[in-house]
Amino acid sequence: MLRYALAGSGAIAVVLGAAAAQERRPYGPCTYISTSAGGIAFSSGSFEITGPDDLLEVDTREGEQWTGAIGVAEGQARGEIQYAYRRVDIENVSASGVVLPNASGEFEVAGFYANGYFDFVAAGPLSPYVGFGLGGVYVDVEVESGDGVFFQDADTVFSWQAMGGASLRLGSNAEVFGQYTYYATAKTRYNANAVAVTTTGDVVVVTEGGQVPTEDFDIGGHAFAAGVRLRF
Repeated sequence: MLRYALAGSGAIAVVLGAAAAQERRPYGPCTYISTSAGGIAFSSGSFEITGPDDLLEVDTREGEQWTGAIGVAEGQARGEIQYAYRRVDIENVSASGVVLPNASGEFEVAGFYANGYFDFVAAGPLSPYVGFGLGGVYVDVEVESGDGVFFQDADTVFSWQAMGGASLRLGSNAEVFGQYTYYATAKTRYNANAVAVTTTGDVVVVTEGGQVPTEDFDIGGHAFAAGVRLRF
């Protein structure tokens, strides 16, 4: 009896192992959609939006990210068009060295990427992958006090991102995934609505065409997200 039980257990193990191996095979040609959400942080938590006197300095907090994509996959390769929205809050604002206690604001970075991925065929239930993408994003920065906006400008720039993560199949057409992304932009330039502070502490807006142009700076950061992918 024990011999038959062991033989039966061995047969079941072989069948389950074969099924698992089948599940780990790459997908055939298909179209997919995906969405994800997570948290982000800029690589540099402090930015200077400056003129000759280092007019405006801000610190950033952690923020959030949402993405949506449509793509095609065949074997271990995937390609997609992705929309990504990233936002962080601004805090600890100072202008020309004067701390503005009631000031706050936000950075918004949104745009489209063309991404390519390579999925590894792993021995376990998770399938790791790596990816890289190029695109363009709209970067908007706004800082306001209790009296209203005193710095707001935007620029559209080139961006790139590198991704790494792992997918877990839930069935024949669905999977969940976790992903790390490093993203960066080309230098953005802001030329309007810079801020100056007088010796009496009054905020003065220096508009475009004034004597105080602002400097360039680029944005880079880290994102951790979880999402779902549906294949058709």
